[in-house]
Amino acid sequence: MLGLAESKILIVPESFRGFDYARMTANLREQLPKLGQVYVVGRDGPDGFARLLEHPSPATLFTPAAGLSPDEVIQLLYTSGTTGEPKGVMHSSNTMLSNLEYVAKRLGLGMDDVIHMPSPLAHQLGFLYSIVLPIMLGGTPILQSIFSVPEMARQIRDERTSFTMGTTPFLNDLTEYVAASGQGTLILRGFVSAGAPIPRALVAKARQTLGAAIISAWGTSENGAVTTTKPDDGEEKTHTTDGCTLPRIELRIVDAKGIILSPGQDGQLQVRGGSNFIGYLKRLEHNPNDPDGWFDTGDLTQMDADVYIRIAGRSKDIIIGGGEDLR
Repeated sequence: MLGLAESKILIVPESFRGFDYARMTANLREQLPKLGQVYVVGRDGPDGFARLLEHPSPATLFTPAAGLSPDEVIQLLYTSGTTGEPKGVMHSSNTMLSNLEYVAKRLGLGMDDVIHMPSPLAHQLGFLYSIVLPIMLGGTPILQSIFSVPEMARQIRDERTSFTMGTTPFLNDLTEYVAASGQGTLILRGFVSAGAPIPRALVAKARQTLGAAIISAWGTSENGAVTTTKPDDGEEKTHTTDGCTLPRIELRIVDAKGIILSPGQDGQLQVRGGSNFIGYLKRLEHNPNDPDGWFDTGDLTQMDADVYIRIAGRSKDIIIGGGEDLR
C-alpha cells in the first residue's frame, strides 16, 4: 500500500497490542524508495511523533493545501475487495461530504451529538463517521482504540453518547452486556449496524435494552453509506432489509446482461450518486464504474416494493467475519 501510493511520510505507533511497528517499518524501508521520513508515536528523538508536531517549517514536509479544489483527491483508503489485490479508493471533499450531509439529516444528527466509534479508522465506517462527520457537524467524537464491551458501555454512559455505529456482533455484545449488568446506556438514541444481517430477536432486545433506535445500513468504501433504514422504521424493515437509498443516490438491480430487474428479483446491485468514489489509484483496469457513472458493487441484491434492499450475497465468494472481509 505504501509503495502503490509512493508515500513520503509514515506515522506508526512504537508498538500496539504486542506488535513492534517500528521494527516492521525498519524492515520495509529498502522496499520503499519514496518513503522519506517515519515518525514513531511514543518515541523521543528526531523520529518521534512529537518532533513532527514541533517542526519549525511544515512547508518543507507537506505541499501547502491552498488552492485545492473540492474535487481533488484528499482520501486514499485501501480495500482488498474480492480480488485479493489492495486497491486504493480515492475520495474528494465533495464525494465524502455529499454522503455525510444526508446521513446526518436522516439520522437527525447535529452539533450537540456525541458519536462513539468502536470500529477501526482504517475502515470507511471509522474514518468517515467518527472523524469527518463530527468535524462537519461541530459535534464530539469518542474513539475506542481496542474493542471491549465493558469499556464500550462505560464510554457510552460516561461520555453521554447519543449515537454509535458498528457491525452486528458489536450490537449483540453490547446488548447482552447491558442486559446482564443492568447499567443502561442513558441517552443513546441510535445504533447504526451494518456488515451483516441483524437477527429479528436481536432488534427487539436491543431496542428494549438500549432504549435506542436500531438502524440497519449498507455501504462500501467506494461510496460510504448507500442505504439505511429510518429511525422510525418498524422492526420488520430493520430486520428484513438493509434500508432505502439516501438522497441523491440512485441504485438499480440488473441481471448478468445488464437488464434492469423488477422488485422481488435477485440481481447485481449498481449504485450511482454524488458520493461515488473517483476511482482506484493506478488500478484503472479494476475500476467498476461504467461510462454512465454506475458502480458495480459485486453484491447480489433484492429490492422490495417500498424500494428497500436486502443484500443476498456476493457475485464472487467471500467470507465475512465480524464485519471483515476474510480471504
